Amino acid sequence: FNGNPLVKCPLSGAVYLPKFKGQLCRVTKVTDIEKESLGLMLGFQ
Repeated sequence: FNGNPLVKCPLSGAVYLPKFKGQLCRVTKVTDIEKESLGLMLGFQ
């Protein structure tokens, strides 16, 4: 990846080539690559 532009999963920080932007992260299986997220939110009642 040296010298190439990269995109990241916002939750895991996994790094991908730009062609994977918008696809499902292969580490978390729940987040889209290079999309903003609020992280893990827990609610208690």
